[in-house]
Amino acid sequence: KVRTDAIDFMNNAITAKAVAVKVKGMLSNHSADARTFDVTYMLPDQTMRSITVYYDEDAKIEGQWLGAKRVEAKLFGYDSGNGYYRAYKVEVEDDEDEYEHDTET
Repeated sequence: KVRTDAIDFMNNAITAKAVAVKVKGMLSNHSADARTFDVTYMLPDQTMRSITVYYDEDAKIEGQWLGAKRVEAKLFGYDSGNGYYRAYKVEVEDDEDEYEHDTET
């Protein structure tokens, strides 16, 4: 999802105001104190990748952490100093479906 400030149709250009990315996968290493978790997801070439995600007190959390197996996080940035992505919305689920390739930008 991209929010724009301006679209220049004459030059085929878009100026992005904000970019949000959704990642879905298996949940692990959740820390309520640190407000972080890891999500493991599959790339199109079937390679598995894990990232650490941080959510602050303003993030919208749907579902229950206890017993959760899968997660969908909507990311809006990366904190290079701490090495994690920042989420504004997190949905946790207790099902154990196989990894799925689902990218939305």
